[in-house]
Amino acid sequence: MAVVEAILSMRFAVVPSVICLLVAAGAERLEAQAVADKLELEWRAPAGCPEPEALRGWIAEAAGGDAGGRADARAGRRADGKWTAHVRAGGQTRELVGASCREVAAASAVVIGLALRSPEVREQAQIDDDEAPGPADLSRDVSRDAPEPVVARPTGERRWAARTSFGAHIGMADSVAPTVRAGAAFGGDRYAARVDAGYSVADQPVSMQPGGVSARVDLASVAASGCMATWGRVWLCAGGEFGRMMAEASSRVDADSGAGLWISAHAGPSAAWPIGRSVELVVDAEAVLPLAYPRFTLNGEHALGEPAPVGVRSGVGLRLLFP
Repeated sequence: MAVVEAILSMRFAVVPSVICLLVAAGAERLEAQAVADKLELEWRAPAGCPEPEALRGWIAEAAGGDAGGRADARAGRRADGKWTAHVRAGGQTRELVGASCREVAAASAVVIGLALRSPEVREQAQIDDDEAPGPADLSRDVSRDAPEPVVARPTGERRWAARTSFGAHIGMADSVAPTVRAGAAFGGDRYAARVDAGYSVADQPVSMQPGGVSARVDLASVAASGCMATWGRVWLCAGGEFGRMMAEASSRVDADSGAGLWISAHAGPSAAWPIGRSVELVVDAEAVLPLAYPRFTLNGEHALGEPAPVGVRSGVGLRLLFP
């Protein structure tokens, strides 16, 4: 009887221990599964970029539900002012380019969501696990709250741009000459070529006997420039210009006019800030070195002011990028 009692007591001690072990193992497996299904997102970006929680929402919408796995994304601004994002998710590495941090953040969320979507969503959409998302997916899957990303454009792609600006040319004549310019540019992230047509006009009152004479000097020119990205949104441009300088003078009793060739060299910085998807605000400032220009006189005696040895021309305008 004593032997039987010992065996029974041992059974009642072992059974609860086995049950506890089974419960602990099941909890451990559930915890491991929860960790595997959880999104581990590391988002590194400068101040002013979207917060990680915003990315998580965009990722969930792109994935069609909760995404599980690890993703790493890093955003930063290039020397030319554009934004890039390096994304690693699901064994894939992507480099995205956009005009703002918000654009590359939204695009990064789409890439991560597509790479880490659950197998059930993949099977329903008939997408292979190792398929890399392409640019066509980006505009379709991005959330309604996120801007349409500009990410399909590879680094170094060349683009056309049309531009116009208003400003002044100081040193073309004795007075400040209001100036309007319009042109086109073609280039990439580091280098660009630009052609501009410009028109400047300056009034020059002249004292003569008897009475006074009003004189006006006009300059119509075409300039060709080469530009190189230097720092941030600033480019350095330099080139040459040729055109036709005209003068017209009139008094109470007479009027006359003349014209001659204008040739100059110029160099200076140009900066641009995006204000829309394909529109930028442009500010230019350049030194102008006259190389050849006409000299005007009134009645062979009174000379109109000649251009300064080095003039300054500046302007503010808009640039339209396409496609």
